[in-house]
Amino acid sequence: MSILGFGEIVWDDIIGQCGSGRPENIGGAPLNVIVHCNRLGMRSGIVSALGVDLLGNKTFEIVNRLGVKTDFVSRTDKSTCLICVSFDQNGEPCYQIDTDVSWDHITISDEDMKTIQSQEYYYFYYGTLHQRSNTSHQALKKILLNCSFSQVFCDVNLREPFYNKELLEFCLTHCDIAKMNIKEIGIIGDMFQLTSSDTPGLMYEMKRRFGMEKLIITQGSDGAHYLSSDQYGFANGYRIEVADTVGAGDAFSAGLLYQLRQKRPLSEACEFANCMGAFVASCKSSIPEYTYEQFLNWRDGNV
Repeated sequence: MSILGFGEIVWDDIIGQCGSGRPENIGGAPLNVIVHCNRLGMRSGIVSALGVDLLGNKTFEIVNRLGVKTDFVSRTDKSTCLICVSFDQNGEPCYQIDTDVSWDHITISDEDMKTIQSQEYYYFYYGTLHQRSNTSHQALKKILLNCSFSQVFCDVNLREPFYNKELLEFCLTHCDIAKMNIKEIGIIGDMFQLTSSDTPGLMYEMKRRFGMEKLIITQGSDGAHYLSSDQYGFANGYRIEVADTVGAGDAFSAGLLYQLRQKRPLSEACEFANCMGAFVASCKSSIPEYTYEQFLNWRDGNV
C-alpha cells in the first residue's frame, strides 16, 4: 500500500494555548494525512517545498523521522511557514496564513516525474489551499496530467481568499474521491448554482456535475455523509472529550483511505474514519505519537 501527497508543510502557533510566536506543532493537511497513513501501515511520500532557513532544516529532519519519503521536497529561499491558530466559540480552528512562503513555491522536475511514475503509488492526495500560487498549482497539474494513480483524492480546504470557481472546477474534475465539510459544500453549491436545499441532494448534484466516484461530507463529531454509485448514507460520529480539533479532519481522511484500500465498504470506511478523527481530536497534536495498536486500544475503550 502506498500514498503520495502534495502540498503544504507548516508549523502551528496555537494562540488559544498561550501561543508564543514560535513553532509548536508541525502539520499542514497534506503532511498530517500522509503521516497518519504511514502510521496505518501505508508507504508514504510527499511533494512539497521548505525554506533553506533553520526551521526548514529542522522540518526536513522531522518529516524524515516521521517515516515520510522526502525525495520530492524541494528547498527555496522563501521562509518555512508558521501559521497562527485560534479557535472560534464553537471550538473550530481559525488560521492566519502568511503569503509567499515556502509551499507557494513547490516545483517538480522531469526526473522526479519519472521516479513518481516508476514507483506506482496507489493513492495521490492533494488539497486546494496549496494551489493559491501559480507555481504550486502548475506543479500539481503536471503530476495529475502526466502520472497514473489508482485513486486520486481531493481534500477541499477553503480558506479565504485562496480559492475561486476555476480552481475548484479543476480540483473536483480531476479526482476519484472528494472530501469537504458541511460548510464547504454549501459554498461550492452556491458558487456553481446547484439547486438542492439539503445535503444529500447537493451531493447527488455535485457528483453528477464533476464526475467523482465517491463524495464525503464531514460534520465533525456529528458524523459524515457519503455517496458512491448513487448510494447515499450517513455514518454517525463520536462524542469524546476534545483536546484539540486541529488535524481531526486529516485523520478522518487517512482512516478513510486506509479502509478503502482494504476493500471495505464506504459505509465502514466512514465509520472508521470518524473514529480516527475523534481519536486525534482527543490528543493535543494533529499528528500525535501513536501506533496502530494503540489507536485500536483507544477505540475499544471509547467507542
